[in-house]
Amino acid sequence: MNQRIGSMLLAFCLGIMLCCGTFRALSDDLARVSPGQLAGNLTSTGSDSLNSLMQAWSLHFMQQHPGLNVQIQASGSATAAVALTESTANLGPMSRPMTQTERQHFERVHGYPPLEIPVALESLAVYVHRSNPLQSIELAELESLFSVEPQCQPGRSIRRWSELGIASPLGPRSISLFGRNSASGTYGFLKQQLLCHGDFKPEVHELPGAAAVIQAVALAENGIGIAGTRHQSAAVKTVPLMQDKQPIALQRTLYIYLNAHPVLGPGAAELAFMQLVLSEAGQQLAVQHGFEAMPLETRVDLWQRLTEALHVD
Repeated sequence: MNQRIGSMLLAFCLGIMLCCGTFRALSDDLARVSPGQLAGNLTSTGSDSLNSLMQAWSLHFMQQHPGLNVQIQASGSATAAVALTESTANLGPMSRPMTQTERQHFERVHGYPPLEIPVALESLAVYVHRSNPLQSIELAELESLFSVEPQCQPGRSIRRWSELGIASPLGPRSISLFGRNSASGTYGFLKQQLLCHGDFKPEVHELPGAAAVIQAVALAENGIGIAGTRHQSAAVKTVPLMQDKQPIALQRTLYIYLNAHPVLGPGAAELAFMQLVLSEAGQQLAVQHGFEAMPLETRVDLWQRLTEALHVD
């Protein structure tokens, strides 16, 4: 038994060493793009949720390549698919996966699908005013709050705080709902995951960014909204999300999409930028900005896909 355990531990350690060695070797491939070698413009259009992280990655990247200028436009994930399809952007950051329609449109124009690269993870939280006594909320209740007609767990629509067990003076008041606009990846993610492709109530106040959602909730004693956990502040309170009285996390994957030709691969600047994003330094920047890093083994696999597209030996 002890010999078997020892063999298993040895195999595990060798696996870790092989994985790390593979990642170092793959990183060395792009060391061929030396600092200062790249020049020109690199344009990013897409997610507002990823904006601060894209800015941080770009600043770090431009320090390595002073001749390269990175321009970032954060107008919502929906604009990333359009910009990549129309070839007006090199990078398409999105806080949700591309829809089938977006992929098909891109493929009709270019003759091949866009390249999807997961770059970070983000947890979302439910926010209420700091004075709100709400202690927790069930996933089905959250759907009933925001959905015109609940699809995941059909039930009655919730409109007042008393329906969530809140007493006076807040209880009789109607609930003010705050969310993101339809161009946002957060909107698309919640529509899919929270509403099961249902529709948001027309009375949801659609706002242009997560910070605006937090600010609106902070100013409305009867307000509730959903945004990333990194936006927590003293002006609002996070409410644990439950399912069947057990706490759950509302987590999503964030992406950068590329126009990568199946033979030629992505451009040198795009490839070098993605090297930074997938590196330890890039993932540490993600953590510093309130996101969660992608697992090492996932990054190894992603880098292999990228370098294989460019036929890096």
